[in-house]
Amino acid sequence: MPHNGGLDLAVGEKKESISVYGGMKVKGYSPSGRELCQRPCTLSFPVFYNNDKGYLTSFICAESSVFVTEPQSVQVGHVEGAYNYKPELGLEYAFVSVYPQYFSDDISHKIAYSHCAKSGRGIVDVDEPLPIIPTPSQPLSIGDKVYAHGGARGMVSGEILETGVTITVTRPGSCGKETEEFHGVVKVKMNKGYYSGDLGAPVYIPLQVPGHSKQPVAVPVGQVVELHNHDANDIN
Repeated sequence: MPHNGGLDLAVGEKKESISVYGGMKVKGYSPSGRELCQRPCTLSFPVFYNNDKGYLTSFICAESSVFVTEPQSVQVGHVEGAYNYKPELGLEYAFVSVYPQYFSDDISHKIAYSHCAKSGRGIVDVDEPLPIIPTPSQPLSIGDKVYAHGGARGMVSGEILETGVTITVTRPGSCGKETEEFHGVVKVKMNKGYYSGDLGAPVYIPLQVPGHSKQPVAVPVGQVVELHNHDANDIN
């Protein structure tokens, strides 16, 4: 296990109540000189990297380790050395290698989703976990509707306003003290204000499984990126 910056918390036996999933609230840690930065954020989509099971999140969220804080503070994974932080290309993912005892093949490949369904009582809100399916990158256009599930705000929906936007973001590893321009962003107007803990949240389009099935699935399209001086009504 990589060094966690002097934290006394350690990985222990699995707690039955902890299994990671997309949209889960976590706390990320990043070393910055003699300082150890921490911030609330959100796990994004599950991925495989070098045969390891893990999650994407924002590299601004975590450079060393990731903890969950409920029902207690437990380290569930560490950030691998390889990452894709290229502000000129708009890539700022971190890969969190999740320890096996906290990765569930059933739960971890699903994400929470709220939608309206017809019932005998009319139109009601239904909450259910959707399976995440790997698909080619989905082209996004102005006016498209997307969904996100942040660790702070929960389920939000939004409409795409602009594509190819350049914004100012916090530089990873600077503890919020340095910024730089970040390119290739899709700007989305959300139906709920942005909270700091939503950084890294998975953004997706709910679709139905091809064929005769009516089972909805989540198609990944991106993750939440935080503006350095953000408007509380926008998530990018």
